[in-house]
Amino acid sequence: MLWIYLFFALLAGIALILFCSPLVATVNSRRRELAVRWTVLFRALVPLPGGSGPARLYLAGIPVRFPRFRRRPRPEKVRKKKPRPELFPRIFRFLRYCAADSYLRRAVVIAGGKLARGSVHSFGLSRWHAEISLPDPALNGMLAGWIAATRSIAATRWISPTRRAGDSSIGVNFLGRNWLELEVRFYPYRMALAGGAFVFRLPHRAIVGHWLASKTS
Repeated sequence: MLWIYLFFALLAGIALILFCSPLVATVNSRRRELAVRWTVLFRALVPLPGGSGPARLYLAGIPVRFPRFRRRPRPEKVRKKKPRPELFPRIFRFLRYCAADSYLRRAVVIAGGKLARGSVHSFGLSRWHAEISLPDPALNGMLAGWIAATRSIAATRWISPTRRAGDSSIGVNFLGRNWLELEVRFYPYRMALAGGAFVFRLPHRAIVGHWLASKTS
């Protein structure tokens, strides 16, 4: 029996690592590609509009191909009118009671605002790089000088010592190429914490009371 407990403990550890690991999405306008990866187990490459090549999916580094299914024509069925279940009118009454409760409305608005804030904090822009090329070479040169001066000031005053160099940058080229690369990270555990906090902040007694009242009315 010990190996069964060890197996479930291993599965729980892997699930915890995946749950705490960020989902990284990278958009590259030069290659016109969207790359999504989640640790070393999941990686997907999706071409953006104007890109070339099919979408690719890798599980633990192994490419996965999806089989193509042909749709078979289905015979037309005569739809019979089903009696309307009692659950839907009860849900409508429950929602109407909740909307009429000013205390519940206020609690939902406050909890929803904190949920929106927690959802925003679940995403983070970890890296970006842009290349700009203006049609006028003179403006290109002025922009390159301004960016160089801004970098020198930011390196001494604005950039935190803990920030890695090269995380965010902008450059100027004279080749007429404009492209942007973004890397966004999504943290599942932050979204789960925000959702759990939203549920716990709701007035459960009022909700249960309205649900019971919707059954008797």
